[in-house]
Amino acid sequence: RSLGSAAAGDVSGTQGQTRLTPVGRSLGSVPVFRAGALTIGLLPGSREQEIRRIAPVMAGVGAGILKEHPDARFVVPCVNEARARQVQTLIGDLPVDILIGGMHDALSISRCCLVASGTATIEATLFGVPMAIVYKVNPFSYYLARLLVRIRHIGMVNILAEREIAPEFIQHTATVDNILPFMLEIIEDGERRRRMIEDLREIRNRLGGPGASERAAAQILRLLDVG
Repeated sequence: RSLGSAAAGDVSGTQGQTRLTPVGRSLGSVPVFRAGALTIGLLPGSREQEIRRIAPVMAGVGAGILKEHPDARFVVPCVNEARARQVQTLIGDLPVDILIGGMHDALSISRCCLVASGTATIEATLFGVPMAIVYKVNPFSYYLARLLVRIRHIGMVNILAEREIAPEFIQHTATVDNILPFMLEIIEDGERRRRMIEDLREIRNRLGGPGASERAAAQILRLLDVG
């Protein structure tokens, strides 16, 4: 059956506790989510190659979170059915809802998230969701990009801030052992979480209301041009 017409809670063709949910479906009606449940957003990107490299790392971090927080749940918004099916094969047995669309729905219920570098970091910023940035590409592509583009950060939120607000785990540093301690820290109501939320609020206020993503892109282009 087409994912776009699946009923909430339909798990036909899924593995473990994975659920596929259509665009526009209220997450509150999906059984895997409970009021007050700890929900972590996993945003591995929109392109096949980046998802193939990033989703397994995010799944490994998720497994580590589950050891400390057995009631945790995960949500993964995907751009289309093909990417949703791809994520489904890579994510393992995590208790996860895979959404087709629904980026804002996912962020609205996430306590924190793992995000591939890109516009999703701006979306998470606008929702005030603490995050870690995870990115892995073909080694040659990464080497070439570092030669051609001279910037300190690759996360859009960090480029806007001109400093590191969200830690960046890139290429060989994008490992479960490196990422998991940070994620466990920002799940808790500690100083690092509080400081990141304040920093994200500052960026959000700077970007303003509707059209914030476009203004963020324009500002980043200006910063890169100056650099």
